[in-house]
Amino acid sequence: FYQDIFGDNLFLEVQDPRSPDMHQADLQKAFNDKLLYWADIKGIPLVLTSDSHYTRPEDKDLHDVLMAVQLKKTLVEYMSGQEMRLSPKCHIASPEAMLESASVIGCFEAFHNTSKVADMVEVYDIGLGKPRMPSFDFEHAPDYPEFIEWCNAPA
Repeated sequence: FYQDIFGDNLFLEVQDPRSPDMHQADLQKAFNDKLLYWADIKGIPLVLTSDSHYTRPEDKDLHDVLMAVQLKKTLVEYMSGQEMRLSPKCHIASPEAMLESASVIGCFEAFHNTSKVADMVEVYDIGLGKPRMPSFDFEHAPDYPEFIEWCNAPA
């Protein structure tokens, strides 16, 4: 189904099961194994990613502050709890770290495919500092009549 929709733009994502932010490493390993199987059977390329929530390791403290604000908690409350807590290793991984992850997973193709995905991205001047709002033709969406009906339904 997805191959029909996305064609050559479809990739299956694998992640290093050793990532410390993964509370269920065995589940990630099993998930990766299934994806490796389906990639082989269906001819869908794999891409290796990491769970990145902030840019550099030293940004973790700031991320913790932002998470506390989002959860409407003090920093002390956030830091003493477990809700949405991330490991100190949820920064953008180095190429060397990602290559090591590819080795653990046993799929160097997934590492190299990250460059292929990047090459597929069409970059243009996004005009930083100038807001650009998306344009949606929502009135022609297939579920628009249903949405209008829902809006007009009694509470």
